[in-house]
Amino acid sequence: MNARILALSSLLLASGFSSCSSAAKASLGLRRVDDLVTCIEHVQVESDVARDRLRSAVYGLHGVLDPKREIDVVSAFSEFALAIDQSEEQAAALRDAIGPMQKAAEPFFEKWQDDMEEFSSGALRERSRARMERTRERYDAIVAVSVPVQDEYDALNTNLRDHALFLGHDLNQASLDEIRGDVKTLTRHAAKVDSLLEQTIEACLAYAEASNLPQVEVTEEAPAEAK
Repeated sequence: MNARILALSSLLLASGFSSCSSAAKASLGLRRVDDLVTCIEHVQVESDVARDRLRSAVYGLHGVLDPKREIDVVSAFSEFALAIDQSEEQAAALRDAIGPMQKAAEPFFEKWQDDMEEFSSGALRERSRARMERTRERYDAIVAVSVPVQDEYDALNTNLRDHALFLGHDLNQASLDEIRGDVKTLTRHAAKVDSLLEQTIEACLAYAEASNLPQVEVTEEAPAEAK
């Protein structure tokens, strides 16, 4: 093979590798987008379940204080204790969802920022920067509520567990009357946690709605008319 052909072959190979590299880079960027959206959707789902679990636990405590006629106080207490177990498990599940979201977010935004330098068009660079800032604001809105809700939820579960321990060996009318004031305070705390979880859900939905990849609408073709 002469030198000219060898040089041309090298140029074509280099061009091919460059195209593959660009395609791989673009694909990696889209995967980062999808990974972060998936993590955020996971936080949304776990927050939704958490609302149900904490409500069940708080309602369970109220059920012990004022049991309905169709259920005795011992059965009500058993349901309350089970609801606490489930609420504590859900608090751990929520924490396990928020951690990966934060882990996925930082490199995503750092890479987006770094890639700003690759624009040849100043106008597109500024558009991309503006969109990144709006996206970051939506993400920060999730963090602003999802991070504090973890400690609030844990504290609520600890309070519920304490009340279960208090009643566990002393379940009678006098002990129930003694904690009624505490339960009012606990219920207000539960409402605060519920509100934070609702805000987390709404922030997650807003981010996902704005960041999800566009969906292709599939339309059914009308059947051909018979001739």
